[in-house]
Amino acid sequence: MQVKSGLAQGLDRVLPVALFGLLCFVFYAGRLRNLLVGAALAALTAALFGYALLLLRRSRSGKGRRALQEGRLACEQALQRMPRGKAFTLLREALGLKYGLFCEETAKNGLFLGEYEGQRLALFFLQAADGPRVRDLQAFDRRRGELPGLLLCCAQPDRATLQYAAATEPPLEILRAAELPIRLPAGEAPSKKQRGAKLRALWRRALFPGRAGGYMQAAAFLLALYIVSDQLLYLVPGLFCALMGSLAARQGKRKPRLFAREP
Repeated sequence: MQVKSGLAQGLDRVLPVALFGLLCFVFYAGRLRNLLVGAALAALTAALFGYALLLLRRSRSGKGRRALQEGRLACEQALQRMPRGKAFTLLREALGLKYGLFCEETAKNGLFLGEYEGQRLALFFLQAADGPRVRDLQAFDRRRGELPGLLLCCAQPDRATLQYAAATEPPLEILRAAELPIRLPAGEAPSKKQRGAKLRALWRRALFPGRAGGYMQAAAFLLALYIVSDQLLYLVPGLFCALMGSLAARQGKRKPRLFAREP
């Protein structure tokens, strides 16, 4: 998995506030017909927005991480109890959603074949709760041949296993099910968390990188109507579409990658 630098993390926090401030400036300056007053009000509004985001991050950091960890563990436990075929179907869907990995139906020597960024690879799902271990990776190596390998598991690998995978050629990646956006069927997970999972799934679909162009076209059309008619009816949705388009474009740049080893 790729780790963002401190500069990238800082930009992630500053850019939304800066974009919001710019939108506020356009709104205030357009309505008040005064650039200085519009800039002052926009700066104040953006500062309040940034402070609210900071408080929100701080309030949700501990509770959110704990809830997320509990949800991931519950998801992995549900996968361990499922029939192997059903569990792997959910994993395939999650791999396609997060990484754009296409997995074929056919299997070879007990392994599934997939395609990632134009390259074929072998996949194996280790459903046990006490793995993976070095012996599991060695068995996987013998069966995958010269194909890059992706081992999916429901438990944290130990240090020796991670070191073995890092030194293996062709590359071999270990991926926990907890790192994937798995959509459990109704009844497989605690009901109180399903609503949050559905909302997160809707949010991910709304910010799918492929939607960025459509958002920007809609924003340009609505803002043009606002300029012509001077009606707030077009300004507010236009600014919202511009914000969504910017967020969707950023999601495309932050897309996670497999086999991203350190040089």
